Amino acid sequence: MVSNLRIVRSLIGETQDIDTAGDVRKVHPTVEDDMMWRTMVMVGATLLLTTQARANTNVQQRTQHHTQAKAKTYHAKATYHAKAKPLPTTVVTLPKPDLVLHKVEVIPPVIRQTATQRRDTLCLALGIYQEARSEDDVGQRAVAHVIMNRTKATGHSVCDTLWMKGQFPWTKGSVQQLIPYESQAWRDIQSIAMQVMTRDPDPTNGATMFYNPALCNPAWADIGVVTARYGDHVFIRPPQVPPPKPKPDVREVINIIKGYRTVLVTWVSQASLNHQPPEITSMR
Repeated sequence: MVSNLRIVRSLIGETQDIDTAGDVRKVHPTVEDDMMWRTMVMVGATLLLTTQARANTNVQQRTQHHTQAKAKTYHAKATYHAKAKPLPTTVVTLPKPDLVLHKVEVIPPVIRQTATQRRDTLCLALGIYQEARSEDDVGQRAVAHVIMNRTKATGHSVCDTLWMKGQFPWTKGSVQQLIPYESQAWRDIQSIAMQVMTRDPDPTNGATMFYNPALCNPAWADIGVVTARYGDHVFIRPPQVPPPKPKPDVREVINIIKGYRTVLVTWVSQASLNHQPPEITSMR
């Protein structure tokens, strides 16, 4: 109220004083009209409120700027510590085949195998299931032998051979898509996989590739050699490349050249000894 009165005094030209408690001592405006007095009070109050609002706005802006600066400093420190001292992690990412095999049903004979044998057997069974579960027993064994022949050719395990880049398209599916959902077929295929990995004649005659002519016609089908046809599949192996000719030994070539040289020198020597110069007759 004191501030309002001071503003009014400055506006209307009052010369009287105001005490510290805010009470007016003999405040007599120079204007006669009471409406003019009230108008001046309202103007003073408006100016005071505007000044206070601006002061509050400045305080809020300074507080917000200070908060943002603290946030940037904290982020910079957190980034530095994260780079300098990475947090230890205990998350272990398993290969995709193992993620699938951990969720499938396993028959007792496969359970009794060693860990490596069990992994190869289940991967082989998964390959048979995805490629030939609609085939009969012979067709499934043929596909299994193709996978085993390819495993021998690459020198890797069955799982690594199946999941090699560009080998079998079904390996690109999610884990849930690769889990067998036909229980009885999956159990039968596991038994076939065990037999193929132990002792079982190869009906494909060493084939390392197969395809279904009704579904695709790959470019390598015209290059390979057809070894068998069964069911919907044609089985192929790569053409046999003749072994390269052995390179001649350098020492052997040098000896041959020396032999020809000796023969040539001997022949030239004998020819020069047997040569008779022509007789010169005098003409008289």
